[in-house]
Amino acid sequence: MAWPYQLFQAVPERFPGNPDSPLVADLAALSLHPPFPWGQILYGKILRERGEGLAGDFAECGVALGGMSLFLAQHARRLGRQLHAFDSFVGLPEPSRTHDNPYFRAGDYRADQAEQGLLTRFQAEIRQRQLEQTVNVVPGFLADSLEDFTPPDSFAFVHIDLDLYEPVLQALAFFYPRLVPGGVLVIDDVFHHARGPARAAEAFFAQQGIAPVYHVSFPYSVVLFKGEEADPDHRRAIDGNRYSFDLLRDLHELRAAVDQACQDLQDTPEDHAKAEALKDLLARSDHKSSDIYDYWSCLARYWDDMDDPNPNARPLIEI
Repeated sequence: MAWPYQLFQAVPERFPGNPDSPLVADLAALSLHPPFPWGQILYGKILRERGEGLAGDFAECGVALGGMSLFLAQHARRLGRQLHAFDSFVGLPEPSRTHDNPYFRAGDYRADQAEQGLLTRFQAEIRQRQLEQTVNVVPGFLADSLEDFTPPDSFAFVHIDLDLYEPVLQALAFFYPRLVPGGVLVIDDVFHHARGPARAAEAFFAQQGIAPVYHVSFPYSVVLFKGEEADPDHRRAIDGNRYSFDLLRDLHELRAAVDQACQDLQDTPEDHAKAEALKDLLARSDHKSSDIYDYWSCLARYWDDMDDPNPNARPLIEI
């Protein structure tokens, strides 16, 4: 298999000693690849290390098939919290012509007409896992559903996977002020070609006068810890952001998968070089402005394959 796609096929059962491995494996059929499996593995690690010390509920904005929501719900139940799951359940709204590069279209991620609706399927999965007392499902486009939503006192963990500028900006404006100090915020698709989430994050934090540290989550999400301030020596990338790879460097399951890829790809020099470059990046202990560009270069084929040069020829995404 060509690099880096073997990393997306990592089998969670092969993560010895990780308490979340059985749950991640069980949710594979309900998860989008990515963020599966590395998103769940990383966020589970964060919640096991920090969750007890953070008051507040969890929120998932963008349920899709429900794999990430159900994963977070299991951790919410373990900690005695609720997960508030937001989704239109009818696909994406209309993208912004000024803030979203042509890629997604209204209705992407809707259910196939031959299948059950996304909301019906999600509710069935909740019942099957006896999570009815943990998961609060909030259907509707975010601009509408937030108006009628009565939030808890605070949030400890918020996962935003909304793909487009306007919904991401709405989610940040609503949830970030309610996130507890040290609370965890994940923004998906920040390195996606559509650029909506990245632009929304930049606009929101600039307006708030906040210079966040973007901890990279493989392959294209970022994690922020509310109130974290960058070390004065932590240099900015050329786009003005401060990126950190410390979470990935501490994720030994990912490093093991990259090590295995380096061994498997010795007969394909170009792919082997890219895998070795990522291995070297994850072995570093310092922060450099160039880290993010080295990372993007390691995954060049993935970025190239993701971006269709003719967006109008892309099929609508159905799940």
